[in-house]
Amino acid sequence: MKKILILLPVAFIVVLSCETKSYTDENGKIDAKAMFIDNCASCHGETGDAEIGGAKNLKLSTLSKDEVYDVITNGTGNGMMAYKNVIKAEAERKALADYVMGFRE
Repeated sequence: MKKILILLPVAFIVVLSCETKSYTDENGKIDAKAMFIDNCASCHGETGDAEIGGAKNLKLSTLSKDEVYDVITNGTGNGMMAYKNVIKAEAERKALADYVMGFRE
C-alpha cells in the first residue's frame, strides 16, 4: 500500500508534465503573441531584444522565416532548446515564426 501512495503523486506529476497548451481557439485562430510571451519572453523579452542568458536579439536576426521555424522546432544546440515537444502543433510553431519575424526593424 505504501508503494501505491508514493507512486500516485509521481504518476500525477508525469501526466501533468506531458500536457501541452494549445494556442489555437475553436475557430482555428492561433494566438502567437500569447505563445511568445509564455515560451520565449523569459529570454528574448516581450519585444524580442532582451538578450537574457545569451538569447539572440530577434530584432537584429537575419534568419529567414524557414530558419526561424527550424530554430523554434529543433533548437540551436548551444542554448536555445527545441520546442517541438512543447509546442506540438506545426501550425502553431509556424505562426510563432511569423510573429518573431515581426520584430525585425
